[in-house]
Amino acid sequence: DDEVREVEPGEIVIVAKGELRSIKPFAVTNPRPCIFEHVYFSRPDSIVDGSSVYSVRKAIGAQLAIESPVRADLVIPVPDSGTPAAIGYAQQSGIPFELGIIRSHYVGRTFIQPGDQVRHLGVKLKHNANRALISGKSVVLIDDSIVRGTTSLKIVQMMRDAGATEVHMRIASPPTRHSCFYGVDTPERSKLLAAKHNLEEMRTFIHADSLAFVSIDGLYKALGEIIEARPPIEKPITYRQVEHLARAVPQRHLLRRVVHDRQLALDRVDQRIPALGVLGHALDRLHRAEVARS
Repeated sequence: DDEVREVEPGEIVIVAKGELRSIKPFAVTNPRPCIFEHVYFSRPDSIVDGSSVYSVRKAIGAQLAIESPVRADLVIPVPDSGTPAAIGYAQQSGIPFELGIIRSHYVGRTFIQPGDQVRHLGVKLKHNANRALISGKSVVLIDDSIVRGTTSLKIVQMMRDAGATEVHMRIASPPTRHSCFYGVDTPERSKLLAAKHNLEEMRTFIHADSLAFVSIDGLYKALGEIIEARPPIEKPITYRQVEHLARAVPQRHLLRRVVHDRQLALDRVDQRIPALGVLGHALDRLHRAEVARS
């Protein structure tokens, strides 16, 4: 029989001579899925960790509407990854959903382009405003994330040039304040907009009338609404959490709690990142010392 399932973390699947073999050479650990699979990476028709990516993105958009409502005439997605979240926002808020931005599918993701001039040109080539729809309207733009802010700045200006009376930006992920070392091609932290500016400063930078991000708790709530009938999956660990723990290394009571809970298997995390390596070794030493005293 045909078997379709996800390859599990740490699993090796070998397909040879018409046979499928599964090898699991590592000890079973709690899953640490990447939240960006649901936010941006995966195709909307994908099933990730047993959940429909499309449904999760709609739920995130609905949660965003609950957390950050605004009066407007239209909800407009920044295509394509912002579309499901925009549908969820529109359904929750009751504001009509419209395709106010038409995307060319011959231009790639702009935030990974190497230079500002190339990124600016990429935004202009990639998106075109639906002027007849937008003129004289107050709009809510829904996008999956803000990295450098380059795309958001150009999109907001595009809406104003098309005659929008107000432009409100809503983002279907929390602020990106730290670089990712595990697959998202983000720049160094100094170039991340949210790493340098607070919310009001970011709003001013992109020239929006208002700006809001879905909260971390809201993001987990949106995921939980989709998977509540299934066994709970632990929240993905974030680099911000790791940095917080790394700064707390001298606070032995906090480390004791972490070690006793055994929630963060940081000794297994990529040792190329200094903060993780130092914390992993510190946790390991503390654990051994506490076992010796017990």
